[in-house]
Amino acid sequence: MKFHFFIYLLFILSLSCTENTVDYNHWILEKTDNKEDNKKREDIRIGFDADIDNFNTRTSSSLLNANRYAIIYVFNTIYSTTQNRYFTKVAGTLTPVDTALYLVDGNYNFYAACINEENVAVPAFTYGLYDDLENNVDYLWWGGYDLKPQYPSTNYNISFSHVFTQVVLKLSISKMFPIKQFNYISLTPSSLDTLSWNLYYGNVGPASKVDTAYYNLSYSLTNDTIYYSQLTMAPIKVETTTDLMLKFQLVLTDDSSLRTYYAALPIYQNYLEAGHSYQYEVELLADTLLFNGVTISSWKDVNVDKSPIIPSGEN
Repeated sequence: MKFHFFIYLLFILSLSCTENTVDYNHWILEKTDNKEDNKKREDIRIGFDADIDNFNTRTSSSLLNANRYAIIYVFNTIYSTTQNRYFTKVAGTLTPVDTALYLVDGNYNFYAACINEENVAVPAFTYGLYDDLENNVDYLWWGGYDLKPQYPSTNYNISFSHVFTQVVLKLSISKMFPIKQFNYISLTPSSLDTLSWNLYYGNVGPASKVDTAYYNLSYSLTNDTIYYSQLTMAPIKVETTTDLMLKFQLVLTDDSSLRTYYAALPIYQNYLEAGHSYQYEVELLADTLLFNGVTISSWKDVNVDKSPIIPSGEN
C-alpha cells in the first residue's frame, strides 16, 4: 500500500513540474476544430483590412478587390507562430477562410502575400522563398514589424505593394492603314531565371537581363486607332542601355498582306522598379514604327484577359 502511494505521489509531482516549465509566450499555434479552445489559449483576436498602396506614383490607395485570396504569416521573436488564409468577400475586408486568428500577448512580425486576381490561391513559401514566378501575375506583399496587438482585439490595415513592375504599351496606328485583322502583339519581358520572391523583404530581384523569348499580350482597342496592352513582370536593373523588344503583326484590308513590325523600347533610366507603371508610346506612321517616349503613370488595373483598363480621360 505504501509502495502504491509513493508511485502516485511521484506522478503528481511530475505533472506539477511539467506545468511549471511551459513557456506560454512561445507556443506554436495549433488550430483545432474547437474555436472556443483556441479562444481560451490565445487571448487577442486579430483582424485585417486591405488596400493596395500606389505610393511609388504618389496616387491614393485603392481597396483590395473582392474575391482575392491572401495568406498571412505571423512570427514572434524566434518561432513561426502561425499562418492564416483569408478571402475578400467584399472589397477591402479580409475574412478568415477557416478560423479567426488569436494570439497571446507579445510582439510579432506579420507578412502578407496575395495574388491580385479573382479566386487564385496564394503560393506557399518554402523557407521564406517562392520560386515559381510567372509573367503577367500581379503579386502583392505587405510587412508589419514588431507589432504588439492589444486586448481584446486588434484590427490591422494592410497596404499591399506591387512586387512586380508594369509595362503599358500604347500603340497608335494611322488611319492610312485600314486594318483587316490584328494578329498579335508581344514583348520580351525581364528574365525570371534564378529569381525568387522573398517573404521577409517582399522583393523579387531585380532581374539583370531581358528574356530572349517574346511573351504574347492581350490588347484592347480605343478610339478605333489606339491599341493598349500591358505586361506585369519582374523589376529589372541593367548596367548598360538595354531594350525590351516589341513585336506585332497585322493584316491590311487593301491587299491582305501580312505585316510584322518591331520596335526597341529602352529600359527607362536602366531600371524598371517594382510598383511603378511605365507607359511606352509607339506610333505606326507611313509604314514606319516610331518610339515616342516613356512616362511613369499610375498602376493600371486589368480586365479578365489582362489587358489594361484605361480611364476615359487617358485615351
